[in-house]
Amino acid sequence: MDRGDYARAVALYAEALAAPGGEAASRARARWALSEAYEKLRDCRGVLRALDRFLTAYPDDPRRPAGLMRKGACEAELGDFTASRASYRAAREAGGERLGVAARIETYAREGYAAFEAGDLDGAEAVLAEGARYAAEALEHTRLDSYYFVGMIHFYRGAVEHVRFRRVEIRSRRRDMEQDFARKVEHLTRAQEHYREAVRARHMFWVSAAGFQMGQLFAEFYDAIMYAPVPSWLSKRQRAIYFEELRRQLRPALEKAIWVFEKTIETARRLGYDSPFVERAQAKLAHLRAVVVAGQGRIGQPDPKLAPEVDRPVGPVPQAQAEATSPLDRALFVPEPTPL
Repeated sequence: MDRGDYARAVALYAEALAAPGGEAASRARARWALSEAYEKLRDCRGVLRALDRFLTAYPDDPRRPAGLMRKGACEAELGDFTASRASYRAAREAGGERLGVAARIETYAREGYAAFEAGDLDGAEAVLAEGARYAAEALEHTRLDSYYFVGMIHFYRGAVEHVRFRRVEIRSRRRDMEQDFARKVEHLTRAQEHYREAVRARHMFWVSAAGFQMGQLFAEFYDAIMYAPVPSWLSKRQRAIYFEELRRQLRPALEKAIWVFEKTIETARRLGYDSPFVERAQAKLAHLRAVVVAGQGRIGQPDPKLAPEVDRPVGPVPQAQAEATSPLDRALFVPEPTPL
């Protein structure tokens, strides 16, 4: 292990564990080290086999909470988000008061992320809200080395509302349209506030992620209203007036989206930070500006969509598709998980 020959370490630990006898403490150390060697090899299935045996054989070992967290991480990498949720919850329960503040916040963030990826928005909302309350209370008297998982909690609270925002379709009847519009604005407002909290967590990864998503949120709102059902009885002249009035009314949303993308890029440049979020924000900003120009000549027609990628299905991604598709190309922009 010390020389970095992890494949050889796996073979030697497995050989030692196959031999009969030996002290329980030595065998526990060997099985734990075997799981670490598999982890170094990025072999999640090997990690899970080793940890399952460790957790079954040594239920009272003090490393149990850490083992459950590592187990949940590997389950998430393999796309088994139901199992990952259960592992992180079990880790929090097993750790109790002995689990430090940073680790406890991480379990909330990871469990909420797993619920979100599994498509359980209500479950994700509940555990992330609990995590946010715990973090707010704990951080009044505790300073963390990293605020990554604090930002992650708030980002995915925003993502939950973002998906709900997308799922509200604006219908054509006036009474329905008013209700749909109010619901859409309600989800937009909540998502925006959670993304702002992710920015306030001051971890640059989540600052840029939330900045991108806020800009995307306003772009999607613009599209939703611009492409809402148009009254069929409008004449050609009335239709032209209708879309011109829409452009005037929606101008603040467009300007807000442009401003958010600009601030995201500006902040990243000032801090020397580069990531796929920043690259996507730059591309999105150029697209929005092009749409502004293109829309000027579309009399009686809606503008080109600011967020055309949202027409793809929303919801959990099948494992085969998730493996073949970058998170950057998915319907809801979420970062690549890095559980190991």
